[in-house]
Amino acid sequence: MPDHDVAALLADAVHQRRAVQLLYDGAWRVVHPHALGRTGRGKLSLLAWQTAGLGRSAEPEGWRMFDLTRVAGADLLQAHFAPRPQPASGRWTAGIAEPMAAV
Repeated sequence: MPDHDVAALLADAVHQRRAVQLLYDGAWRVVHPHALGRTGRGKLSLLAWQTAGLGRSAEPEGWRMFDLTRVAGADLLQAHFAPRPQPASGRWTAGIAEPMAAV
């Protein structure tokens, strides 16, 4: 899936507060996307609360930063979510220097 298609789907998910299923590094994950934009290094990334799936962390839930170049598939799910409490920084866009979409 081209980066711009993934970015458009994820921006819609952020604005609509819809859960997303991502194929990331060969594993499916369900996430609640909170912010989309470029990091300080210029990578297009998604800040999301992961609710299910496999990853490097032993914890299935938690905040994750996803590099969009590593997303092989994304599906918008029917489920809506309530935003998580803001991170300690007070901003949803922690880690994202140039936000494109945020709850």
